[in-house]
Amino acid sequence: MRHDRGRGANTDHEFLRRPVHGHLAQEQWDEMTAALTQMAEQALRRTKEELNTTLPVDTLMRHGSPAEEIVRCAEERGVALLVMESRG
Repeated sequence: MRHDRGRGANTDHEFLRRPVHGHLAQEQWDEMTAALTQMAEQALRRTKEELNTTLPVDTLMRHGSPAEEIVRCAEERGVALLVMESRG
């Protein structure tokens, strides 16, 4: 499983550093982001296991605008077909 943060090596996205409505301290924001990332990683692992296929499956988690990251991923990998779940 890879963690691509999009846009090259820039891993410090402003939207991940910004407190929610100014109500969370940076430490709380970082803890919440880490917990959500861990939950997403677990969901990706479970989904991959549930597929129970011999075909190669690559899971990616990216941060940013979904549409932009999907297009960027397809371009970077030179793929002609993406298969995505309709929920989430």
